[in-house]
Amino acid sequence: MRTSRRNENRERSEEGTQPARLALFAGLGLICHLLIFLSLFLTYIEYFNPYAATEREAPVVPIPDTGWQLLSEAFQPQTPQRVADMVGPPPLAAPLAVVLLVALILPALIYLALLLLLPISVKWKNTPLRRGLVAGSWLNFIGLSLSGLWLLSSNRPEDLHDPYQNVDLAFSIPPAAFLLSLICCSILLGYLRQPTENDTRRV
Repeated sequence: MRTSRRNENRERSEEGTQPARLALFAGLGLICHLLIFLSLFLTYIEYFNPYAATEREAPVVPIPDTGWQLLSEAFQPQTPQRVADMVGPPPLAAPLAVVLLVALILPALIYLALLLLLPISVKWKNTPLRRGLVAGSWLNFIGLSLSGLWLLSSNRPEDLHDPYQNVDLAFSIPPAAFLLSLICCSILLGYLRQPTENDTRRV
């Protein structure tokens, strides 16, 4: 009798703390995507062309590019002359840029839906939330891969005859935030699977 009561008390305490944990990790995942969105307004790359400056006898002035500017280049027509005039690395292809934006927006909406449905005590809500978190996990993984490859491709060695560039710290925010959001999705999936397992044991 005592052991059964202890088990019931433990289950009740776990059920009481589970909504708070779900809200914590869902809020943290939502903050990750908001952080990525805000980081795109910061300078990602600074281009330097000291040879053009010496020819004009002008000081070397860096040309900053924000994350939104780099993403917008993927949707502009890439003519041969434009590609030849580019001082930075070639932008992402338009389909990859669209996928990166989808990986930024959709998981944030899934986290927001989880926070809104959390106070509602309905059994059917766990199934669509689990499916959404599974999709969010894949999108976070894709976003982590694309942003990581984008960051690595931007770190090119300096050339004596070409302009060189500095990659700012803000460029590393999207890969780190996608990774943290992926961890949050995995933890939330673990919490949402626990009630179904407990229900099957009781039956």
